[in-house]
Amino acid sequence: EIKSLEAQINPHFLYNTLDAINWVAVEHEEFQISKMLIHLAAILRYSIQRCNETVMIQEELEYLKKYIYLQQQRFCDSFQYSIHIDEALNCYRIHKLLIQPLIENAIIHGFPGSTGQDEIEIVIQKQEDTYIQIQVKDNGKGMSQELAEQFNNYDYRKDRIETSIGVRNVITRLKLYYGDNSYFHMASGEQGTTATIVIPYEI
Repeated sequence: EIKSLEAQINPHFLYNTLDAINWVAVEHEEFQISKMLIHLAAILRYSIQRCNETVMIQEELEYLKKYIYLQQQRFCDSFQYSIHIDEALNCYRIHKLLIQPLIENAIIHGFPGSTGQDEIEIVIQKQEDTYIQIQVKDNGKGMSQELAEQFNNYDYRKDRIETSIGVRNVITRLKLYYGDNSYFHMASGEQGTTATIVIPYEI
């Protein structure tokens, strides 16, 4: 019980500190910094609250927009993004933070330098009658076929991959959450990389 109470203090302290820094930024008319702090605070709340629970896809996308905004600021708007979703899927549920590591992987590993043409596309659509397909596509430099196959054949219970902790995390949680009802595939080539997740409907 003591550990639980102590764990509540740390996030509370972070939120208050970020809020204090935000007001300093506003007082100095640093409105871009203020917006970044507001987005960061929202991301922290979303990440910490309701761990291991499902959220509506619409909620997950709102979180992703804030995350991508911060990354765009970090990399001086060196990439653009788009989201395409079957509107009927917005109210379906998904486990939190399954998409963000794939976006981060594309940004960090897919785009070696600012070309002014870097793009990420997020596509969410129905597959058959009982599944949702989520794809994160980029037009970056791609990855080796060997690494892509390591991801496609990854078994979290026995395999070790020394890179891309976020992608491994996604694959592991897919199996823990959905078991054999989930699917992950990484395809990569000269035209970029596409990471595909397939999960069952949850309402």
